[in-house]
Amino acid sequence: MNGHGPSRLHRRLAARLGGVLTALAGASIVAVATFPGVITGSAAGIPDVGSAGVFELDGNVNQDTATPPQYDWSCVFNTPSGHAGCPPSANPANTATTPTLLGSVFQADSDNPDPTYFSSNGAGVKDVNDISAWGCGSLNNPLNKDDILNAYGAAFLAQGNAANGKAGHELLYLAQERDSNHGDSFAGFWIMHNQHACSNGTFTHPTHDPGDLLVVSNYTNGGSSSTIQLYAWDTSVANNLRLLASGFTCGATSPPSGLVHPEDICGIANPSSFTEPWAPNLSLDSNQFVEAGIDITALIDQGVFPVSSDPNASCFNDFLAETRSSQETTATLKDFTTGRFSFCVNPKVTTQQTSGSVTSPGLTVERGATVSDQATLGAPLSGTPAGTVTYNLYSSSDCKSGLAYSNTQTLSGGTVPPSAGFDTSGLTPGTTYEWQAVYSGDIGLGGHNFPAMSACGDEPLNVLDAYIKIAPLTATNPVGHQHVFQVTAAVLPSGTTLTSAAISTNVSPSAGLSQNDTTCGSPTISGNTATCTITIDSNTVTTYTANAAATLVADGVTMHRSTNSSVIGSGSHGRGGSGPATKNYVDAFITITPQNADNEVGHQHVFTVTFTALPGNATPVSFGAISASVSPTSGLTTSTSSCGSPTVNGNVETCTLTINSSTAGTYTANASGAVTIGGASLSRTTAPDGSAAGPGGSGPATKHYVDACITISPNGINPVGRSHTFNILVQAIPGGATPVSFGAITPNVTPTPGTESTTCGSPTISSTSAGPTASCTVTVDNRPRRRPRSPWAR
Repeated sequence: MNGHGPSRLHRRLAARLGGVLTALAGASIVAVATFPGVITGSAAGIPDVGSAGVFELDGNVNQDTATPPQYDWSCVFNTPSGHAGCPPSANPANTATTPTLLGSVFQADSDNPDPTYFSSNGAGVKDVNDISAWGCGSLNNPLNKDDILNAYGAAFLAQGNAANGKAGHELLYLAQERDSNHGDSFAGFWIMHNQHACSNGTFTHPTHDPGDLLVVSNYTNGGSSSTIQLYAWDTSVANNLRLLASGFTCGATSPPSGLVHPEDICGIANPSSFTEPWAPNLSLDSNQFVEAGIDITALIDQGVFPVSSDPNASCFNDFLAETRSSQETTATLKDFTTGRFSFCVNPKVTTQQTSGSVTSPGLTVERGATVSDQATLGAPLSGTPAGTVTYNLYSSSDCKSGLAYSNTQTLSGGTVPPSAGFDTSGLTPGTTYEWQAVYSGDIGLGGHNFPAMSACGDEPLNVLDAYIKIAPLTATNPVGHQHVFQVTAAVLPSGTTLTSAAISTNVSPSAGLSQNDTTCGSPTISGNTATCTITIDSNTVTTYTANAAATLVADGVTMHRSTNSSVIGSGSHGRGGSGPATKNYVDAFITITPQNADNEVGHQHVFTVTFTALPGNATPVSFGAISASVSPTSGLTTSTSSCGSPTVNGNVETCTLTINSSTAGTYTANASGAVTIGGASLSRTTAPDGSAAGPGGSGPATKHYVDACITISPNGINPVGRSHTFNILVQAIPGGATPVSFGAITPNVTPTPGTESTTCGSPTISSTSAGPTASCTVTVDNRPRRRPRSPWAR
């Protein structure tokens, strides 16, 4: 049987547990390493890692300390399932009472042939050699004392109730079962940074990393004597192994001298037989089982571990249990089993965002709302996590580009603060933004939490926007012409469905409006848009201002928009929206002056045409030529006009029409013109009666050319001394002219007659069929005058 006991074959054939790594969690971890090299002993004695109240180093796998409950291997691997007496399994654990299990590994190795056995790779299979020298393969019937049945390990963070000053310390516990307790042997553990698995006769990753840890326990005298050492891989020292600590039996009252930090490393073998609780429930004789504990934190605090610039130096990922032929580190390696054992954990990062009173992993908000993100670190956790969380918001769906926002917060007491509030004004509707929270990890701070991040896509953020506008924004209408404002309110992006829309309107001033109607009480909704109209009309020259406000609901988000919130509603008009719309009602009038005038024939007359745009400050104003005419044209000796090139001064256009006539008659002048005011075209004319001349305009102008004639009769020859009467007649032309006012008639007789009398000082006014007349007489006589008598005559 090659040294194996009678039950060896039975045990070999029994089904065994496969190598399992369970990355459990909770709390903070500082460093890693270890396994025992021990002998039998008692758990009572000097305070050491075995009496910390965290894990039972008592030479068996069963939990058998009632108060306070401690871990043992049966608790770590929950075998049998749910058995009483183990500490609570909450994760994170209660930091006041319960140690935190950081990680564990169980490797079964009882099969025959043994699938994992060292073999030469041409350079020697020793602990002092680098892994590239190690070969591996299977072996039939290995020696019992070198054959590993099971190997396992666990790392804990001691909490507030730990004894011997171990609170807050990281404690590493290791155990190995061998097939026989006869003869000298060796049990060891490599705790390495990278995983090294046997593949095609060699190990993957064929080099040690600086700081890889080797824990060895040497069995001599059949296992009755034991020592335990902790080494670190260091190529700067002889044999590449630097001794860090050495210990003895856990709880020994008088450990041998020369040990290095014995309070921080100890081991113990089983003093009596026991049956393991996991299948196939092997019975182990005394000294077939050995377990050890190491206080990693204490050794770090004492400067035992070499300082490394690598922040991951205290994180280990590989567990390799081994035996060798003798206790020297240069001895040939025999059996091994390996599995993954990570002391550092990858926390789960979950996030949710908040805006206002709404908190959810995914949010849709109005653009401009303030949003904050909140990350939570969840199991697995190592201790009280430290470090930072950076909140990044990306515009790309893969969280790799388009960084829109970044904010870093520092953890306090393990709590992750939310991000600072983020103003979403700069985000684009239609783009789905993704939050991702990046945890820095705390390994560089002495913790054992790897960097981690939330899953991209778990926390989308969408923004909606809205606008309201009125069109046309500015328009000009002639008075009396109806105008329609088009009101449009919409949510963005365009693919959004508008759930509801309420639109209100305001037109001011209300005075002067002859119409003010709206359909906005029941707007038309189509897709993302609501539309309605405001219809107004006015007969007065006035500028009207139209405003509108909307309350829009889409995707559960209510948005308020207004063209002018100081007048109606609330909110801005939004991007793509407009301010108030204005409607200018304009007018114009044309006049000819003077309206009525009389001129003596042969005297020139000037008509002035004035064309005025209303209101006086209207702009822009564009006048055309004025068309001026006089009728009839017969009898006119002059008819000229400047209206082809009128004079424009602001909102007033003027020109003149000049006429003259040699005959009496009445002439009628008319004028018409066109003007464009702010895009509105207006035409005004004096013809035919001024009704189309505009407010303040005039009708046609008339010019009366008049004349008169005077006659004196009769001619005659009278004897001297006989009087003669002249009849003088003055007649106004035309005969129908009115009013006519005659003045005095002044006769003149030359040479001076002897006598003269006249009625012309008060002529007779008459109305005849030919028209009004004034008549008078002048009577003259030419009797010789008597010569005056000389005073000397007698």
